[in-house]
Parts: sequence; structure tokens; C-alpha cells
Amino acid sequence: MTNEETISMSRKPRPVAIQSAGTAPAGDVLHLNYPPQVTAVAEARAALGQALDRTGHRLYRERARLVLDELLWNVVVHTSTEADVRVVAGAMHVLVEVADGSQKPPLLERPPPDAHAGRGLLIVDELADAWGWSHRDAGKVVWARFDERSWRSAQWPGNGQIL
Repeated sequence: MTNEETISMSRKPRPVAIQSAGTAPAGDVLHLNYPPQVTAVAEARAALGQALDRTGHRLYRERARLVLDELLWNVVVHTSTEADVRVVAGAMHVLVEVADGSQKPPLLERPPPDAHAGRGLLIVDELADAWGWSHRDAGKVVWARFDERSWRSAQWPGNGQIL
């Protein structure tokens, strides 16, 4: 992914290439395809938690699960296409990608306080250390990155413990 291909949705930096510098394995820790069904959200959230626990990336577990939840809900509600979930881990970070079959870009909105919906990407923006999206094949991919040395990782309740 080049700078020209990536359209960032926040002021946070876009991810760089995954590199392993420690004991945790680098590479794909999860790569699954889900139908545009509500049940897929819980299945993906559980699979991600298990994968991060299994590979020693518990520090990112709860934030990554919440972000994946929001990104998959967006696919189910706004695109009605299959979702391709890919999680890549390095020694000091995790990258969550959700690809779908829609060319429609994600919109970071600020709904009024009494609105019942529209806060998903605000949640992603608060929990991820960086996030954005890019066009891919016949659709797009929305990604979120979680970094070990970020203030979010240091201040997150449980700080890597299973809650």
C-alpha cells in the first residue's frame, strides 16, 4: 500500500511494514471470511480474541476486539457484502484489516447526542493508534493499528490482562 493508495481518516500516522523485533511471531494471526450477517460479528470477535491470546498479543486484545466489532458492523449495515478479516501481528503492534465489496468510503461522523447510531468510527478513532482505508480490488479495506508503546496501550484497563 503506497501513500497515494491510502486515504487516512484521522490525524494519526498510517502503518508501516510489519517487522518483528521481539519474541512474538510476526505475520498473519487470523485471516477469515464472513458473510454479511449479524452472527458474524460475534464469531469474528471471539476468533480474534483467541488468536491474540494464542500468539501472545494480549495487550491488544480488548481494543482490537472492540474495533473489529465496529468495522464488521459497518460491513453488515452499510455494504451487505462479505467481509474479509485479516489480522497481522508484529512484535510491538497488531494490524486489523476488514475488506468488503463496497467502493463507498467510510465516513467519520459526529452525530448529535440523541442519535441512536453513527458512532462506530468515532469509537475506532479513539481506540486505535492509527486507522484509515484504501481501495482494494472491487471494494475497500479499512484498517486499524494498535501499538505497544502508545499511550492507549499503557492506559487501557487491564493493560493486556484478559478482562
